[in-house]
Amino acid sequence: MILPQSSGHIVNNVQVDPGAEYQVLASVTEARCTNVTCTGAADFIKMGTKFPGTFPLSLNPVGLDFKVLTDIRIPGAITTKGFKTNLTGAGSAILGLTALADGYYAPVPTTAASKFYYWNLDIDLAPLLNPNVREVSITLAKARWLNKSGQCRYDVRGFVHDPIGTTGLSVALYRADATGAKIPTAPVISTVAVTSLGDIFGKWDVSTTTSVNPALINVTTGCPVNVRAEITATPTVFTAEPLTLRIDPLFDQFAP
Repeated sequence: MILPQSSGHIVNNVQVDPGAEYQVLASVTEARCTNVTCTGAADFIKMGTKFPGTFPLSLNPVGLDFKVLTDIRIPGAITTKGFKTNLTGAGSAILGLTALADGYYAPVPTTAASKFYYWNLDIDLAPLLNPNVREVSITLAKARWLNKSGQCRYDVRGFVHDPIGTTGLSVALYRADATGAKIPTAPVISTVAVTSLGDIFGKWDVSTTTSVNPALINVTTGCPVNVRAEITATPTVFTAEPLTLRIDPLFDQFAP
């Protein structure tokens, strides 16, 4: 449901199933971080939302505790627009910032001990790990193999960070191997201009279809195993993490 801003409606209750994967959008209401990733023994980030099994916000105004996943199979991370952050000493600096968490809810009924465990927590405008470095991120990567026409359709997007501004920058998208390294013999998939967001950030979006070269692709899907984004600049090409996301291929057997 989308409500007009002028209506003044506020979402104050989010219903989720325990253990299921969710995205939760809320504001940071309380935080204590003693290291870069906010994973110290006494570190915490709370966000202003309530779930079944927790006290109502009227009784627990600091909201729900969000904890990073420590499972090595899904290492948790805190980012801003896909860029790594430095939350050392962060408390008041991130209060009120909007955050989007990907993870699952673990309730402890009738207590305030319930938690939301995340593998990614994107806090908008949180302090950057590399504030003085030009960076590019990928926040979405999708591909569809149009095997009837021998083509691969890409939908990839992300952001650019530049301490002196993003006006005039471009991003090139390449095929990459299983390690994320650019395939040197593969042509560029697409080069697009960065849209400045009016500050040190810009966004980019690739939506294109290219012919499939069997010598340069994953033979199972017909599309690359990975893609890699790079900022094009003269005379240097700047690269930074995160650059690569595995493409989840969608098969389209009967596409024209």
